[in-house]
Amino acid sequence: MWNSYEPYTSEKHTPAASGFLGKIAKFIAVVFVFVVLLPVFLAGTLGFESSVMEPVFKEGDRVIYSPFAYGAQVFGIRFPGLGRPMRGDLAVLQPAWYPEKSFFQHLLDPVVSFFTLRNLSATSDRRGRAVSPFTVSRVIGLPGDTIRVEQDRIFVRPENAPEFIPELSLAAHPYTIKPADLASGDPLLFQEPKEYMLLADEYFLAGDNRALFSDSRFQGPVRFAAIHGKVILRYWPFERFGSP
Repeated sequence: MWNSYEPYTSEKHTPAASGFLGKIAKFIAVVFVFVVLLPVFLAGTLGFESSVMEPVFKEGDRVIYSPFAYGAQVFGIRFPGLGRPMRGDLAVLQPAWYPEKSFFQHLLDPVVSFFTLRNLSATSDRRGRAVSPFTVSRVIGLPGDTIRVEQDRIFVRPENAPEFIPELSLAAHPYTIKPADLASGDPLLFQEPKEYMLLADEYFLAGDNRALFSDSRFQGPVRFAAIHGKVILRYWPFERFGSP
């Protein structure tokens, strides 16, 4: 009786619950990477809620954009990217009307975005609705350019160039503009021509639908810090899938 004993082993028995929790933790980590980190550094998605970019994008279209194209930004610090915006690029930017975030909102936004699968934001409008931080506009003018706006037409005088040139003549890739209806009598279309001289860190952006004025024609040049990426692919609707 006294000689009976249990064999000694140095192995510890891991409870089944511990293994289950480990799998949950790994799953949450993977989701966090795809929901929070991937859109910040490499690629995110964006939907169009207006006709500001018609005819290239219609209301309801969804696209993939890349922060890496110009360098991802985190807390105002820009990481290295592939380059700077070029004429004709479809730039993803934070519009001038987007409410200023507090330091607390900067910290809270990724958490809210993560747990709501990017359906909600810590930033809301006056009615308490979640505000999308991004919109899309066409890059028309680069640093050093002088821009002239006449009704719905935009002309560009590159730095050291002798005269103004229509925007479409300078773009690296052709695109289509939806002209404004001058018969509408919109007073914004009949203002005196305006000129903008772009500083070293400024860009001039405009929507392709020239009847709408929520762009640099009305709000002025955009600083590079406000540009957060470049549209690279339309994935919805599927029948128009491809590079815009």
